[in-house]
This record gives sequence, C-alpha cells and structure tokens, in this order.
Amino acid sequence: QMASSSCSQRILVGMWKFWWPLVSSLATVSATAPPSLLVPPPPPPPPSTFVVHVDISLSVASPFDFAYGVDHGPLCDSGVDVASELLQFGSMLVRTHDSGVLDWPVMYPHPHFDFPTDDPASYVWDAADAYWGRIVDSGLEPYLRLGTSWGQLGGGLPPAGVPYNRTALVDVLLHTVRHYREGWGGGRNFSGTSNFKYVELWNEPDSAVTGTPLGRFWNRSATDFYDLIHDTAVAVKTYDPSLILSTDGVALAIGAADAPYSWGLIAELGRRGTPFDAFSWHAYTDKPELYLTIATAVREHLDAAGLQHVQQHVTEFFPCILCSEEDTAQGAAAFGATLTTLVHADVKAATLYPLCSSSEGRTGGHGWGLFDDESVPGTAVWRPLTHVYAAFGDLMQRTPLQLATSSPNTTAFTVLAGSSGPMHPSWPGGPTLELRALVSSATGSGCSRVVLTFAGFEAAASQFDFTVTVVNGSGTNLEALAGNAPPSPKGELTLTFDLVEPAVAMVRLTGINSEQTQS
Repeated sequence: QMASSSCSQRILVGMWKFWWPLVSSLATVSATAPPSLLVPPPPPPPPSTFVVHVDISLSVASPFDFAYGVDHGPLCDSGVDVASELLQFGSMLVRTHDSGVLDWPVMYPHPHFDFPTDDPASYVWDAADAYWGRIVDSGLEPYLRLGTSWGQLGGGLPPAGVPYNRTALVDVLLHTVRHYREGWGGGRNFSGTSNFKYVELWNEPDSAVTGTPLGRFWNRSATDFYDLIHDTAVAVKTYDPSLILSTDGVALAIGAADAPYSWGLIAELGRRGTPFDAFSWHAYTDKPELYLTIATAVREHLDAAGLQHVQQHVTEFFPCILCSEEDTAQGAAAFGATLTTLVHADVKAATLYPLCSSSEGRTGGHGWGLFDDESVPGTAVWRPLTHVYAAFGDLMQRTPLQLATSSPNTTAFTVLAGSSGPMHPSWPGGPTLELRALVSSATGSGCSRVVLTFAGFEAAASQFDFTVTVVNGSGTNLEALAGNAPPSPKGELTLTFDLVEPAVAMVRLTGINSEQTQS
C-alpha cells in the first residue's frame, strides 16, 4: 500500500511536468478559454507514511554485539583533541592506521632486515609509544593495524621483484604486538594499561597509487600476500590466542570477479587452516544497500570456505570521500542508515574513516571526517552526521539490549531500537525503563511520515516521557514531538511524526516512575 502510494506520487509528478506547458500556454493565449479546456492541477499527493513496529519484549531482545570507533585519533590533523567526545559517544575503538608512526618501517627502521629482529636495540618506539599513549591515556581502546600507512609506498617493502625476508618481517610484526601487549623491547611499558584485543594484518593490499600500477600498500603477488598473512597469523595466535585477529582491510571486496584479496584470500586461508577471527573490508558510499550487499557476499564466501566462525569487521567507512555531502542532511541520513545496516548485517566491529582530517582545501576549508577541524581553527565543529553518531552512541550505551523491529522493506529506511532492560538502577533519578529508536530515512526512501509503535508493555504500565528529535535539512536536534502518555490497554504506545527524507529521528522514551517493567 505504501509502495503504491509512492509510485502514484511519482506518476502524478510526471504527469504534471508533462501537462504544465500546455496549461501555461492555454492560460496565456486566452483568458476566456472555456473551463473545459483548462487542466486543473492534480491534488497534492498523500504523505508516504511508514509504519514501524518495535517489540520491547525481553524474550526477543539480545545484547548488542557491535564495537565501534574511528580511525586515526583521538587527535584531529589540526591537533584538536576529541577524546572526550568519543567517550561521550561510546566510540571506544581507535584503529591505528594512518598514524604514520605505528608502521613497521618506523618502529624497525631497517628496510633490508639487516638488524636482529629479536633485539630491542633494533627498534625505535618513541613516536609510536606517544601515539599509543594518547589513545590509552584517554580511556580509549587501540585497534592495532600491522603494516603501513598511506605514506609508505608498497608497504615499506623493496621494489617488486626484489626479494625480501618474509620471516624477518613476520618477526617484526610479532614483536610489535608483544611490545604493546607485555612491554617487550623497552620504551614505555603498556602491560596492564592497554588491554587491546583487536589486531589487523595489513591494509588494502589491492590499492594502487593513483595513475600508476604501483601498489600503495602491497607490491607483490597475491600468493606472496597469502604467505605473509598465514605466517603472521600463526605467529600472533600462537603467542596469544585471545587476540581477535582480522585481515586484510580490502578496499574493493566485490570489485572484481576473481577478487584475489577478498574471495581469493578467504578461500586460501580456509584451505590452509589459517587461524584468524575476522575478515575486514572497506567501503565509502552513501548507499546503505551496498554495505548489505558486501556483507552478504562476504558471509557467503566465508561459509563456503568453512569459515563460519569468522566475523566481519568494517575498518573504514564513510558516506563519501573528500565531499561536501558530509555537511548535509543527505550525508547524515546515509550515515545513520549505514550504522544500522552494519548492526543488522551482523558486522561485529566498525571504525569510520577519518575522524577529522585535513582536506588540503578540497572540501571548501571544512576538512573531511566525523568532525570539521578546519573551518574554525582550534575547534572540532560538529556536522549533521556527528549529531547522528552521538544519537547512535546514546542508544548503544543507554539501551544496550537490541529489540526486534519491523518496518518497510527498504535499505534506504532503517530502524535500530534498544532497551535498558526491565530496570536500570544506574541512571539519575533511580531505576526506570529506557527505550530508544534511531530512524534513518536516506535519500530515495520515499518517506515523509512515521507511525512508530512500541508494543509489549505490561497491562499496568505507567506513563512515559517521550521526545523525538530530528536531523534534517533545516537543522540538527529539532524537536518533532514531545510529551508523556501511558501505553494503551493493549500494551502499546504509538508516536506519529513527520520525517521527510533525507532525515534522521532519535526517539527516546523514559518511564516516569520505577514501577515500569517489560514483559
């Protein structure tokens, strides 16, 4: 019914565009034309109302299993520290890619591997330790990427065709893990202070230097890469099986039929029995459905390779690259829908890229990333999508039980809902029930109004305070609805509000007293 309404709307608009020139000419030629010749405008189309149902029953709820964070932080490129904001968002992970200092050629500055890899004197930890220290001292959790950043061409290896000592490189990578795990090799001892658990082997082996055939992060064959990943995985998991080991941050998981660094890698690691826990991939798009397409394809290939236990991590994602869309409602809605899609697709960890990067003037002086650290020097300015990320973090932290939802079958319109549980004693004001829903209506969803029903309250439910705030083209945190009401005798509470695409709504419900429980 909703789909036909949306379709009718498009047909009516199309007819009007066709008839308008005729109407204009008739009105101009003869002001006394018979009424029968004048074509009246079509009636305004009815709003596309999307009906959403949230089941708050604890019998169908389960804890969220989704770790999230950023790449390259907690400092912006300008030096602004946004650690407090990340903590506020519950955005705990900081992937160390593009740090420029947590790269193996920087920590072990011997490209010919002519210094002992098991000798602490062969390593220089100062810059890397300072970077790592900023993360852990802020209360955040490093996601250690082993390999090289953007500035190290070819992954820091000799030119293609020139042999390198793979055994030595594996040992350097292993000793890097040992340094940050147990304090091996001198420098600052982080043992007991940085209980990181995520380690990623390499980054984008399929990326090339623009305009050249040179590999940005890898300059050898896929088979050589498989050998390095297998040997490193065995070494790291033998050292500490509790670490969650991912690979390989592929840039184009579904970009080619053979896809040697995604499908080829998955098949080969499965054949070899390589010990690893997650396959990691990247995507930059404002089309949430593409994330679902990639996640579905990755899951199919992992299962086919006998790797049903292997998770998916998305270690770089954003609506766009160096773009103005990041400052629009369109970008915010795509971002909200993407976060929800990743959770629903059973991705276990995701780190957005970048946190707040210099754009070198390519985005009108607004920078690129979660924050704008260029337009106002010394300040990390919130974008529309920053407010969406904050709302997502509020949902994940205050309502950590994921609730079942049903809504129109469109990836451009997504709903994520959570509950605090039957009683949550830690919030100010005493025990109460908290409910949240993040409703994202990306471009193309066709939505203009939402009817959202929370169902499953007990018959003797107390009243709830509710608010609906919206991010859209008119602003951020705009109040669309507020008030208080009890659930109906049927145990339902329904809220109706406008949400014209592209837009994101954050729905918050709080029980007014401590008697409220869920069934």
